[in-house]
Amino acid sequence: MNTTMTYQRNPMGGNDLAVQVTAAENEQISRVVVELDGFTLNDDVLEEPEESYQNDFRGAGSAAPGTSHLLRVTAYDTNNAPHVASRRWEDLQ
Repeated sequence: MNTTMTYQRNPMGGNDLAVQVTAAENEQISRVVVELDGFTLNDDVLEEPEESYQNDFRGAGSAAPGTSHLLRVTAYDTNNAPHVASRRWEDLQ
């Protein structure tokens, strides 16, 4: 699995996040869990396995100068094996 995560501080509050997961050859995605700072933003159990998954989250969590964040994405294949990726950052002013 290949996971891409981007973030941007939302001027109205929180963070704008984009998550994309692409299955490797001969793999498919059956479930994706997205967590920010220990809170689940989404737990998508896909009706049919997919080769790629993308989701955007607007104004997620809180943002303030000096605040540290952990974005964690767990993608499950059709054998229910977890593939975990994470991204960490600290809010600037």
